[in-house]
Amino acid sequence: MSKTQIVTGGIADDAVSEEHLDATAITGSTELAATPADTDEILISDAGTLKRIDFSHIKSDPTHVLLDDTYISSNTANVTYSSSLITDTYEQYIITGTGIRCHSNSKGNVIVYVSSDNGSSYHTTDGDYTRSVYVGQTGAGSNTLINRNGSAGAMELTGNAYDFGKDGNAGGTANFIFRCYNLRNLDTDTAVNRYFDLQCTHDDRDSTHNVSCVGGFFFMDGTAEINNIKLEISHSNTFGEGEFRLYGVK
Repeated sequence: MSKTQIVTGGIADDAVSEEHLDATAITGSTELAATPADTDEILISDAGTLKRIDFSHIKSDPTHVLLDDTYISSNTANVTYSSSLITDTYEQYIITGTGIRCHSNSKGNVIVYVSSDNGSSYHTTDGDYTRSVYVGQTGAGSNTLINRNGSAGAMELTGNAYDFGKDGNAGGTANFIFRCYNLRNLDTDTAVNRYFDLQCTHDDRDSTHNVSCVGGFFFMDGTAEINNIKLEISHSNTFGEGEFRLYGVK
């Protein structure tokens, strides 16, 4: 028998030690330069028995899926998510905004509108939403419930004292973060309360450098499917800078 030939039973179980294995069988193989496909196979040891398994069985399945990432660097009237993004794939959506600043010198609040006809019209009638809005401030500020069970025609954290403005102006903002989440039951065609939660945090940028946190809880009752979400700035202002991300929640 040739020294290069191995017959069945020629090597006893566990007889080949690690130093006799050729590492280049792995290191010399083609490197995968991207995320493995679901059908790519990986070797595993199951109680000492080698088995192959599809990558789809072991990959992580994120609960928050990034659907859109929009960065604003100049005068922008609104940020809109159409029916191609707001679908019945997810029952909840999260919208985050970071580094948001107004375009002009005047100040404003973020306003959220929703639509049932993909933006041809929006729910803007006073009474479309019921809201409770609260504010908390550091320094000389106070924690206050500024509106409870009030009616509204948009999802806005009202109160001019808590507006944010253009960076560098008195009452402006260095950082502004808001989240709009738990947009439940967007695909329900029976009467149900749709819940919305909006939170904003900003630095007053005055001599006290107080930090304000304004939050609001909103709900609307109805049967029409919601398939479009639009963000604007109040007081006829526009966005000047910031990043918005839309996530679908499984």
